Amino acid sequence: NADGSTKSDKNSSTTENNDSNTTNS
Repeated sequence: NADGSTKSDKNSSTTENNDSNTTNS
């Protein structure tokens, strides 16, 4: 998700950010 987070961050900051937080946690 870390890699996709960067690309998706521009497309869906809120949605991807939430998903990223779960993975990082």
